[in-house]
Amino acid sequence: MATAKKTAAPTQSEQEAKVEKVKRKIENFRKLANKRVSRTLQSIDMIARLSNRRSYTYTDEQVTKILNALKTRFHALESAFTSPSGSEDQHKFEV
Repeated sequence: MATAKKTAAPTQSEQEAKVEKVKRKIENFRKLANKRVSRTLQSIDMIARLSNRRSYTYTDEQVTKILNALKTRFHALESAFTSPSGSEDQHKFEV
């Protein structure tokens, strides 16, 4: 007759360690997300400043390329958070 192995229930200290690990992961995510999103928003603001016609000359085609690149990257970002496997795109852009 086959006997089933009994697994011991986690001890309180093991459970506490797991809880602390989850808390650390949550805090790490929060810190990095705050930094990275703030930096990204600043970068987007800098791109928006390129729209100043007194300082820059650009074509509609260049604007379309910039906006399409940002939209594509944003959709990839959404997919990374909503699908189990996200893929990395190229990080280089040229107008």
